[in-house]
Formats: sequence, C-alpha cells, structure tokens
Amino acid sequence: MEVHCWRIGWTLFVCLAAAVTTGEALTCDWKGSGLAHGSPGHVTVVSLGCAAGQVEWRYPQGALRVSLDPSNAFDFRACLRVENGSRGARLFVEGHRRLQLLWAEDDGQAVDKWRCFASRGGSASLYVEAPGEAADPLGRSGVTFEYDAQPTETGRLWDDMEDCRPCTDEEALLNYCTSDFVVRGRITSVEHHEHLDRSALFVRADRVIRQTNDIFRAPTELTVGDAPARDLGNHISERYRPALLDALSGAAEAATEWRGRVHVPRHCGAHEGRGHYILMGRHRLGVPMVTCSLAAEEWRRIKATAERAGTNECMLQA
Repeated sequence: MEVHCWRIGWTLFVCLAAAVTTGEALTCDWKGSGLAHGSPGHVTVVSLGCAAGQVEWRYPQGALRVSLDPSNAFDFRACLRVENGSRGARLFVEGHRRLQLLWAEDDGQAVDKWRCFASRGGSASLYVEAPGEAADPLGRSGVTFEYDAQPTETGRLWDDMEDCRPCTDEEALLNYCTSDFVVRGRITSVEHHEHLDRSALFVRADRVIRQTNDIFRAPTELTVGDAPARDLGNHISERYRPALLDALSGAAEAATEWRGRVHVPRHCGAHEGRGHYILMGRHRLGVPMVTCSLAAEEWRRIKATAERAGTNECMLQA
C-alpha cells in the first residue's frame, strides 16, 4: 500500500489520500528503492507478518513505514540489527503520541548494538525517514536492518529481567525439543560487552545434543596456526534458521569435548561456574542467545519426571 503525505517538520506527516492494499501472501522481507516514486513527500507503507526478517531500503527518499504484525494473538518485544554501512536515513518506532528514535548513523552507539522495543496491541510501526528535499538521494546508500520478535505476556509491561529468570519445568522441556542448540558443559569464562549490552559465555561442552550451526567445535577445529581457540569467532548464520531436530552425526557424537561461545543479556550478570549446566538457545539476529539454562542435576529431575508422566515431546537424551 502506498500513502501520499506531506511533511511537517522532521517526523510528522499529514496524509490526505491512501491506496487500498490488495491481498498478498505473508511477507517476512522487503526490499525497495526511494527512487521508485521520486517525491520527497511520499511515504511507502509495508506490512510484514513474520516474527523475523529483513528490510532493505535503497536510496532513501521521503519515508518508509513498516508495520510489524507477526500475530494478532500476542504482544511481542522486537529487536533490530542495522547493517554496518547503512546511511541516509533515521529509524524511529511509533510510541504513544510520538516517534522515538531507534537508530541514526551518527548516534554514537556501537554498530552491532541491538535496538529493541515493545509492541502496542500486538503490532508495532517503524518509520525510516530520509533527510529533506535538498539532499541528493543518489548520495545515500540506504538502510538495511534485520528484525526479530519474541512473544510477551499480553497487556504486561516488559521487564528486562524477564530474560534472566530461571526456566520453569515446562519451558525447559519445550526449549530442549525446539532450540537451535542444546549442550551440556561448563562455563569456563565470561566477557561482558557493555557497548553491545551482551555477555559472552565461553563453554566447554562434554556433550552437544543439537546445534544448527557449528557454534561448538572440537578443539582441533578451533585452532588456526598458533591462534588460541577462544580468539576465533563463532561461525553462525546471518539470518535466523528454524531449529533442526535431527540427531548429531556419529562423528559429532564421538568428540570428547567441544568449545564454543554463546551470549546472554549483559544485565543478567552471568559468571563462570564449577558445575555442569544444560544450555539451550536460538540464533537471534545472527547471535546464539541462551534462552534457558539450568544445572545438570536439575535437568535430570525434570527429565525423569517427564518420562514417568509421558509428557516429553521428544527424546530426552541428556
């Protein structure tokens, strides 16, 4: 759908006419150019119905309004990762009676820092706005960003500490069966990255139950020349991939120790520990994030209870 509007100031638009959107398939990604219409007062409206995807707006001119509506059944908290090198526009999220700045190329924040916000009534609207009429759109390369939304409790204000609370038994079982990675091991060290609002957990795993990417590798795979294993970055996809439930290959099962790095929000205050843990999580905006962790002894209790009651949804190996 395309809406023709007139700009009043930097972020306010007055819309006098709108075209009707025709029926179309569920859309996760969008790619377009600000040169398609050639009017600084033009607003292009895009509706995306997925929980994760990518938006690429080349040669920004006028404005782009992106509506995120992954489901009418739940509220959500979404995060964006703006691609390095994006320029020529600013990114806002629609708040209560005003637009809130999420990203600008000169905002002084780290390039890879996530920009997060909560939905209102199960949806959220983003505005990507180009500079005024005097600027040449051909001199603006464009803005590309990935988004990822996770459901929250409807009508409840988001609490950042929700990311840090222990999993319930039901959540642990669900995460075990559906996560992108499930491992058993020890957290050997933690690095806190304040500029990214994330902490990196370095893990030595004695068992890798599942991983969709090679986050965890055998020590021989983690060394290139004389480079220390922990200095090598994880090889992970740039896009979210659904969880794969297939068992690891025989070669993978034969490894006696695996090493890898996963992440948690900085405010969770993660630290290394002597005990063994079950760590589960998913790839989010190209980063393997822990969604559930618990002591190995606690997992054994949950596993035994579920197997006795027949409530497990998959084979519980660990």
